[in-house]
Amino acid sequence: MRPFKEAVFYQIWPRSFKDSNQDGIGDLQGIISQLDYLQSLNVDYLWISPFYQSPQDDYGYDVSDYRQIDPSYGTMSDFRLLVHEAKHRNIGIICDLVANHTSTQHAWFQEALNNPDSDKRDYYFFRPINEGLPNNWISIFGGSAWTQVSEKDYALTLFTPTQADLNWDNPKVRQEINDIMRFWLDMGIAGFRLDVFNTISKIDGLISKYPQKKGFQFADDYILNRPKGQQYLKALLQDLKQDYQFITIGEGMLIDQEAAAIMCGPEKINLI
Repeated sequence: MRPFKEAVFYQIWPRSFKDSNQDGIGDLQGIISQLDYLQSLNVDYLWISPFYQSPQDDYGYDVSDYRQIDPSYGTMSDFRLLVHEAKHRNIGIICDLVANHTSTQHAWFQEALNNPDSDKRDYYFFRPINEGLPNNWISIFGGSAWTQVSEKDYALTLFTPTQADLNWDNPKVRQEINDIMRFWLDMGIAGFRLDVFNTISKIDGLISKYPQKKGFQFADDYILNRPKGQQYLKALLQDLKQDYQFITIGEGMLIDQEAAAIMCGPEKINLI
C-alpha cells in the first residue's frame, strides 16, 4: 500500500453497494465480488460502514452486538474471507466503530435496564423519571436528549431514542471498547473509522445548557471536544498500538478549527 497520506480510501455503504443473493440488500459477498474492480481503481483502503448486528433503527449505527455480523449482510465467515481476499489485492479493510452509544437492544443495556444492581448500570446514563427531565439538552435529531426506557428510568440518548450513550468515564466501558477493537484487529483489519469520536465525554453532572432559556438547548461544549474525551481516546490508541499496527480516521461532529488542531496533525498521526 502507498503511504497513508497518498493512499486512496473508498467508502462502502454495504446495504446498497452490491446484492449477491437478490434479497434487495447489499452484503459482504457482494463486496467480495467487486474487489477486482476496486483494485482497478487503485483503492488502498475500504472503509465499510457498520455491518454489526443491529435492529437497523439507524442502519447499523445502533449496534446490538459488536462481535457479530448482521444477518442481512452475511456471516463472520464472509467477513474473514473479505479481509483475506482484500489483503490478497493489497487492500486494507477499515471498520466503522460506533463507540459513543449502543443500541438499546444491546446486551449491556438490557442487563442494565433489567437489573438495577448490575455493573452495566454505570455503562450508561440513567436518571429517575420521578425527578423530571434531567436537563434541557436537545437530541441531535430533535426533542429531548432523554428517552423514557422503563416505568422508572430515563436514559441519555443524544442521537436517536434507541441509541443510548455510553459512559466513558467508567473504565470498564473503555476496556470493553479496547477489547472490541482487539477482536477485529486480530482478524487482520487495517484500522477503524471512529464515529462521532469527539462526543464520548460529557460535562460532569450533565447540567443544563442555558437554563435561563425556554425549550431544549443544544449542549454544544458540554458534549463536544471535551479534554477528558481526548485523553481517553489517546490512552486507548496508545495501548492498542503497543500490540498492533493500524490507522484511524476520526469523525468529529461539528468540529471547529481549534479542536481539530488539538486532535489532528502530522505530529499526532500515530495517536489519532
